[in-house]
Amino acid sequence: MIHDTWSVGKKSKKSYRLQITAEKRLVYEFKYVELKDMMQLIQVIKFHRRRYNAIEQNILDALPSP
Repeated sequence: MIHDTWSVGKKSKKSYRLQITAEKRLVYEFKYVELKDMMQLIQVIKFHRRRYNAIEQNILDALPSP
């Protein structure tokens, strides 16, 4: 990742650039996904959502009543 901030020094009146980089390359692109792969991912997400809901309900059931 690259982030450059430009500024001008108050006393020196010189331009400065703050450069921050990450070790790995930033990737921003669209990638094609087959419909079957998307449908499979939806099923995985639904499974984990049901699992989360069950865990949440178990926690709520274990709490003392107010």
